[in-house]
Amino acid sequence: MITLVVCYHCLMFFQSGGSTDAILPNLTREYVNYILLFIGSSGWPMFTFFTLAGYAAFHSLRVRAVKDFVADRSLRLVPSMVFDMTILHPIAVFVAYFVLESKGISPVYYYNFFDFYVNGYWGCLIGAYTECLVMATSFGSWYFFYLYVLCIINIPLFLFWSKFPSPAVKTSLAKTATLFGFITFIFVLWGAYLLWISINELLFINRFAEHSFFSYLLCIWFGFFLAWSKDAHELLLASCWWFLGLAIGLATLLIVLGLSGSVETFTYTELLVMEVFAGTALYAVWGLAHKILPFLPRRAGVVFDYIADRAIAIYVLHVMLSAVVELAFMYAFEGTVMDMETTLRFLIQFIATYLLSLALYESLFRYKYTKVLVGMLRISDLRKKTPTTSATAQDAA
Repeated sequence: MITLVVCYHCLMFFQSGGSTDAILPNLTREYVNYILLFIGSSGWPMFTFFTLAGYAAFHSLRVRAVKDFVADRSLRLVPSMVFDMTILHPIAVFVAYFVLESKGISPVYYYNFFDFYVNGYWGCLIGAYTECLVMATSFGSWYFFYLYVLCIINIPLFLFWSKFPSPAVKTSLAKTATLFGFITFIFVLWGAYLLWISINELLFINRFAEHSFFSYLLCIWFGFFLAWSKDAHELLLASCWWFLGLAIGLATLLIVLGLSGSVETFTYTELLVMEVFAGTALYAVWGLAHKILPFLPRRAGVVFDYIADRAIAIYVLHVMLSAVVELAFMYAFEGTVMDMETTLRFLIQFIATYLLSLALYESLFRYKYTKVLVGMLRISDLRKKTPTTSATAQDAA
């Protein structure tokens, strides 16, 4: 999934009708808009991340005290979010300003670090909302902000929920009702989107949340439900091929309808089609991951484990690095790059961003006092480990 996220952010430079049209006029493509819709803009990758967060929260709270759960989430998410907002993001916007100015393009960026802080952050504090950075779109770490807040505020609900035994889903009637619930949940996600549209002009809300905020909350609950009800989870895994077929069919429908670009321009009906696609894609990917990943060849499993163990660090670093890589191409090889085929240009940027993210982590952020900046320091790393089963379970959670 982290590979898909890196791919999405690298592709954004080549979407037609976006802010890069004036910067890369020979490289933006309309078909990239459809790819972005399928792999990101529709929402299913983030739905998967938040569902996974709820699923992990159930198992973590079973083996940890609440204070340890809060301490671990705080240690892994808050420092990395602050590091991105105060260091990584200013680096990206400053490099963007420098390069674009050198090419005679007038960018809507800040002049330097000081200007960035004054206009981007101080504007929020004094109420100048037109100058205030939007949390949901201005920073790569917005996901950490949402994840931290939603996990913490849901702890009382999770603890209360865990006291009840999960119902058995064995009979045909119970399975039919559960499948109906899965399908209904997709339409609930659509309703959550419409709820956001109706209240997003309220003070401060549209500065710190984006259109799928309520959907993410529902997905955390859904993930907790899947961990709580093993029978329902098994039923979802058994049905994943049906949902995969639906997702493919709906993806075709999205192309036929010509839905691409910003989802904010979609009608309610178009949003419904997109949300149903996102929901079925969530179910399909969730089920296929459980079915396929355990049976990967050993060597492939080693690679997957290596990437998965560093996923948070890659997420923190890749947004800044993707911008720097793209801008470095513009600055150093403008004549060659502007004539380069879009696919080749994207592949170079994607591979360079991925490798640089890993290289930067391995060279600077894999140590005890620096990996906290990229979310890789666990609370168990700060405590003396004992070779007990409970300690091992806590580390896994």
